[in-house]
Amino acid sequence: MPADHWVVLNSDIQIDGCPAISWLPLGAKVDDDETVYDKKIDFKVYTWGQADYPVNKKRKDVTVGEFLDYFYGYVSAKLS
Repeated sequence: MPADHWVVLNSDIQIDGCPAISWLPLGAKVDDDETVYDKKIDFKVYTWGQADYPVNKKRKDVTVGEFLDYFYGYVSAKLS
């Protein structure tokens, strides 16, 4: 089934209020995905003409696990 909705990431991703890229201590490894599944996730996207639409606009406590249930993939591009 083809995609029926596209959004553009428009902010850094936060997990429990910390940048996702630095959520774990330096050198730490996640051995079990459930380590992050219950953490709150927050970021903004460009969608339907709204430039800063929060992923958790309707529910402030969206977890990583809940988000991943509806995430199907991404396309990454770098403009030079």
